[in-house]
Amino acid sequence: MYNLTYSPRARKALKRFPKEYQTLILKKTSVLQENPKPRGHDKIAAKNPPLYRIRIGDYRVFYFIDEKIKEAIIVDIKRRTTQTYR
Repeated sequence: MYNLTYSPRARKALKRFPKEYQTLILKKTSVLQENPKPRGHDKIAAKNPPLYRIRIGDYRVFYFIDEKIKEAIIVDIKRRTTQTYR
């Protein structure tokens, strides 16, 4: 079981979204506690540690996984636009 933490940037982004999307995103990200690499996840950066993303409708959740302390750290949540991956 992994701990799930949100960065201040992710918390701020989540507050800007409509309530129905907030609950959907919270529900879908809770899956990361059981399996931090769920079906449909993508590794998008070859950093150390690597950055992963999951899709939730029109939104993208970006996160790191710290295997040493068993933690998934959500660093940002963005609505999918042409500027999302820049």
